[in-house]
Amino acid sequence: MFSSLLPSLTQLSRKMGVWRWLPFVSVAATIFFASSQSSDDLPSFGVVDHLVKKGSHFLGYMLLALAYQFANSNSRSFWQVVLVCLVYAVTDEAHQIFSEGRYPSWVDVLIFDHAGIWTGVYLWKKVVTQTQGQILHR
Repeated sequence: MFSSLLPSLTQLSRKMGVWRWLPFVSVAATIFFASSQSSDDLPSFGVVDHLVKKGSHFLGYMLLALAYQFANSNSRSFWQVVLVCLVYAVTDEAHQIFSEGRYPSWVDVLIFDHAGIWTGVYLWKKVVTQTQGQILHR
């Protein structure tokens, strides 16, 4: 289904110039906005509240890692992706000190954000990179 779209992703990224950073900046801004909300402004999801909020950490940082790899498609270093996204995760948790009723949780960074980042790296490598190779060698 995605096979016709995937080869063009890195080609599109290389042609877009500075605009290729728009998804990364958008995801980073969304994460920043979400962590800027006071605890009173955050929705409650009842019984599944903890699962939804930790899942949001995972999803947000998975998308951040994917967006970074799209923007920086010339880099083959997955360590660079992990480092950039982890630094953002740490600074974002520290930023929560300034949001009313919020506090930094290093468990969020070490488990949920980290798992999301590695999942984004894995998906990019397995889905985008390998699918492109298979399509290009047909």
